[in-house]
Parts: sequence; C-alpha cells; structure tokens
Amino acid sequence: MTRILSLLLVAFAAIVALAASRDDFQSISANAVTKFDTKEGYQYVIKFEDWISATAVHAVGACGFTPNTSMHCDIVFLIAADGRIRKVLFAPNNSYEQCVSKNFRTSGISPKPPADSWPMQIRLI
Repeated sequence: MTRILSLLLVAFAAIVALAASRDDFQSISANAVTKFDTKEGYQYVIKFEDWISATAVHAVGACGFTPNTSMHCDIVFLIAADGRIRKVLFAPNNSYEQCVSKNFRTSGISPKPPADSWPMQIRLI
C-alpha cells in the first residue's frame, strides 16, 4: 500500500511539474511576441539569432531535416540582464522536440538583452 501511495504521489508531482512547465512556456512565448514588436526587441532578436545559430544548426542536423512535415520545435528562453540563460523550455511534445531537446546545448553567455528576464523564442523545423 505504501508503494502504491508513493508511486501515485510521484506521478501527481510529475503531472503538476508538466502543467507548470507548459504554463511557463506559454507565458514566456507570449512575452517574447510582445517584446519582438518593439524596436529594441527586434534589434535583440538579430543579435540573439547570430549567437544561437550554430547551436540550432547542430540540433537540426542531429535530428534530421524533414521539410515536408509539420514537425517543429519551439524553444523559449528567459535571459538574465548579464546574458545568462535562466530558463530553456521546449514544445510541443513530439518526437522532433524530444530529439532537439536532447541535442540542443548552449554554451557561454548570450548577448546582453535590453532588460532583465528578457523572453526569446525560436522555432526549428
């Protein structure tokens, strides 16, 4: 009985963590869209994409390029004022996203954003 209860508690905790992660993803994504529509946001996108492009190319290469599919992977980032990546989240939950999340590794510090907790989003296809 104790094992069953423990297993149920672990499963419940995992479900709660997934729901929180999904909410975080949606929130960061929505904020990234808002920031992109500003002059400073657009200028930062260019700098960030230059910095992240090699990592993205590596992940796409490792997972295979399939242009005639609807499979994609959205990645959201929350970036600290000093350029450290505070959070990276992936969606939607599909086989391509799972491959990308295993092969996507950033290194170093991103360009400093216009403000602290700056949201960014990219899509890999």
